[in-house]
Formats: sequence, C-alpha cells, structure tokens
Amino acid sequence: RRCTVLGHLTTRRHRMSGTSPGRAAVAVPLGLALGATLGLVARGWMRVASADPEFSWAGTVFIVAAFTVWGLAQAIVLAVRASTSRRWLVTVTRVFGFVGTIPLFVGAGAIMAPTVIAGGLARYRTDWRTWSRALAGVLAAIPVVVVAVQLHDDWAWTWRWWLATAGLALVYGTIIQANRGTMAPQLDGWHVPRYVRILGAVGLVIAIALPPIGIGVT
Repeated sequence: RRCTVLGHLTTRRHRMSGTSPGRAAVAVPLGLALGATLGLVARGWMRVASADPEFSWAGTVFIVAAFTVWGLAQAIVLAVRASTSRRWLVTVTRVFGFVGTIPLFVGAGAIMAPTVIAGGLARYRTDWRTWSRALAGVLAAIPVVVVAVQLHDDWAWTWRWWLATAGLALVYGTIIQANRGTMAPQLDGWHVPRYVRILGAVGLVIAIALPPIGIGVT
C-alpha cells in the first residue's frame, strides 16, 4: 500500500510539473541548444526583416548569448518542476526563469515583451477565467500586428514580407511555447493573494504602456 501511495504522489507531482524525469535529465543541454539555435534564427530573421540591414559581431554575439541564457533558464525551470513540487523552490525557480527571459527584451526586442508575457499567460494560465486569457491573448497580438504593419511598409506584399512575418511568428511562438515551466500555474491548491494579483496586473499594464527602452543592437 505504501508503494501505491508513493506511486500516486509521484504521478501527481509529474502531472503537475508536466515533465517526466527522463526528459528532465536532458532538459539543460536541450535548453542550451534550443536557445543558441533560436538565437541564430532570430539574428537571421533580423537581417531579412530590416530594410537597411547592418551587421556586427558584437550584436550577433549578444543576441545569441541572450537566447542561450533564456533557453538555459527555461530548461532549469522544467527540470526543477519535474523533480519537486515544493512551492517555495518552484516559485523561486519560476522567478529565475522569468528573469532569464528579460535579456530578450533589450533594444529592439523590447516591443515584443508584451507578446511573450501576455502570450504565455494566455497559453498556460489554465486556472484563469476564459475572458482573462482572451484579454491576455489580445494584448499579446498587438505588438505582432504593429511589427507586421511596419514590415509591410518596407516590403509590401513581397516574398520578403511573408518570410519576415513567418519568422516573427516562429521565433516568438517558440519562445512562448518554451516558457511553459515559467508561466504554467502550480496546481497545489494555493492561490496568490488578491492584492498581489492586482499589483501584478497593474505592473503588467505599465510595462506594456511604457515606451520600449533599451540598448540598440545592430
């Protein structure tokens, strides 16, 4: 009976984390590989999307490094959530995962911060009401539309516009998908106090409303 109880608890823990122990063992190297690869793809996308492309090794190294840090952070979050359901540890790790995403928003990438954050909430906050997730989805779509319109001003309906738009969806769709461990709720019955949720919502609105500020990368 004791084995049955332990098995049930283990299964529940893994269901909550969404990641099996076997996958957790390879999460870190896969996260590094994913981050670096997506960084190279993002750099290539910038070259295609820009009407006046410039190249610098410093900019390229920064972009690839930022994506690699992000990939590593998300892998660590998934690995921790697969190995434990302790609230304090998972919470600290999720904060670490969010901090690891911040380098993606430096410079021109700042405009896509609402897409990544609100998109992750819409995608993974299954404990939220439908209207809340729908609102988050709308907020996530706004920067995508803005960038697509800007690209259209440069490339109209040419193949380059279609390629740049598809690349935008690929890069940031992958980021949102890979942020599961950071954005998904901890299904242990505990809920954030209402005043914290309100402050968080206000902070998110301020972050979206403020003009993007960052370091230009070419």
